[in-house]
Amino acid sequence: MARKIVFSNRKGGVGKTTSAVNVAAGLCLQGQRVLLVDVDSQAHASLALGVRPPGGIDLLAFISGDSKACLSVRPGLFLVPASSRLSRYEAEALRRPRELLRLREALAEKDRDFDFVIIDSPPNPGVLTLSALLAAEEVIAPMPLHFLALKGLAETQALIEKVRRNNPRLHLAGVLPTFFSPQLRHVRAVKQEIQKVFGERILLPPIRNSVRLAEAPSFGQTIFEYAPESPVADDYRRVVMAILEARNVPEERVAGNIA
Repeated sequence: MARKIVFSNRKGGVGKTTSAVNVAAGLCLQGQRVLLVDVDSQAHASLALGVRPPGGIDLLAFISGDSKACLSVRPGLFLVPASSRLSRYEAEALRRPRELLRLREALAEKDRDFDFVIIDSPPNPGVLTLSALLAAEEVIAPMPLHFLALKGLAETQALIEKVRRNNPRLHLAGVLPTFFSPQLRHVRAVKQEIQKVFGERILLPPIRNSVRLAEAPSFGQTIFEYAPESPVADDYRRVVMAILEARNVPEERVAGNIA
């Protein structure tokens, strides 16, 4: 069975899509067969890979059973692209709760085709985000290690707990520090707060702030294609290895809530 990981954070601008794309690509470089699912109507994950599919080839087609909506975009890397149609679909799906399970059902049919399914979700807690969380078992929350970002992590934790009523296997598998600057004084305090609540091993290797990481999507390339020798490419390699070494089981749950 494929490990299904959703990259999610209730706060935007935390490097969520960038991390989902580069982790998916990095897993492929380690010999894994990966499906990247773009569940955000802005389609940033699709654009970051240089994919602009023809009309009608998107997530809605995928959950309707259209095999053409699963695109081969790199060796070992497949993409279910997003489109602007998702914003209209989300508004309509609010009236049809059964829609929340369609992504899970569509991915279940692909379970034996992939080693990993990586889902890039939007920051809002709407139908698309809930569909992604219902379809996954693991959540990775990218976030910069500053105090204002803790609120987004707390809201993400609360949403996970809500979804667990219908998806008991869902758990926070990792917090991914992004835009990392170790010289900032408050980083250690935020790191300790996260570890106090979620456990020592919850933090994945950090991703340093990088101009090259910001530039890569404009060329439709991953960091491994655009700047493979850069320090930030090494950062993502370490994250990929940490994910491969981790087991898909929640650690002993820690009581309490993050500040």
